[in-house]
Amino acid sequence: MKLHSHKILILSLFFLTSASRIFSQNSYFENNPVWRLNSQCSFNTPNCISQNDYNYFVGSDTVINSHIYKKIFQYGYGFYTWNGPPTAPPYCEGSFVIGSLIQPFCYLRDTLGMILRFDSPEYCIYDFNMIVGDTLPSCYGSSQVVNSIDTIIINGQIRKRFYLGNGPAQVIIEGMGHEGGFLELLPPLLECANLLVCYSVNDTSYYPNVTANCDVIDNMNDVMENIELKPNPANQYFIINNLKATIENISLYSSLGKLVLTLNSIGNSINVDMSELPIGIYYIRLKSNGNVFGKTLMISH
Repeated sequence: MKLHSHKILILSLFFLTSASRIFSQNSYFENNPVWRLNSQCSFNTPNCISQNDYNYFVGSDTVINSHIYKKIFQYGYGFYTWNGPPTAPPYCEGSFVIGSLIQPFCYLRDTLGMILRFDSPEYCIYDFNMIVGDTLPSCYGSSQVVNSIDTIIINGQIRKRFYLGNGPAQVIIEGMGHEGGFLELLPPLLECANLLVCYSVNDTSYYPNVTANCDVIDNMNDVMENIELKPNPANQYFIINNLKATIENISLYSSLGKLVLTLNSIGNSINVDMSELPIGIYYIRLKSNGNVFGKTLMISH
């Protein structure tokens, strides 16, 4: 009788463990997870800094080499700042869109507590089966050792949290990533400083701040939908109106990234004379409500 009970207990534990593993494995990319990242990266020289704000989010399934992968998209915006002597070089001026809403950034799948990235060959970017004392796999870009492990709750699920050799600031969280991002290498990095601003599931923020707004894409769209740029193409002038917020300043850049015009303290509307500028495509960097956004303008005299 005791032996029979012992067998039942072992089988129960086995099925509970297996169910937990399967549930966790299937949940990494379910329920609309969103990652928001800020990064500052040197560009060409240490004095030119690329300021970036972007999301990773999960799209539809695709089958590659008989495996089912999730399409992972990256999208956001960025702009350059120059920290050197006066007059920034052309390559360190202007704004830009990061990623695409149409073309996936990469393809990922999870299996047996790991997240794998499609390539030739496929490779591991996370392994959540580590135990205390393990050295991180080479895919992390770091050879640190797991010092301790605890858990946190995200969306009602228990996720492992791995503390690494450099102290509590170096943490990997199961299914989510680390303090420096999701698809980024572990900090510190020589050329970039990356920060995970927010991780959310089903539009609810869980880490590192439950009140953070995780969706920079909505932020961009909300602001840009309220900004009118007309006419476009422009001939002698163009008008910018912000229907809901004050425009703090605008900067106009040529297609080569050269700054050709700056206007400050604009208010809600401005009429800009373009008659002296040559025909071509220009990029408008616009600061409104503390955020920086971009629009493309064509001049055709």
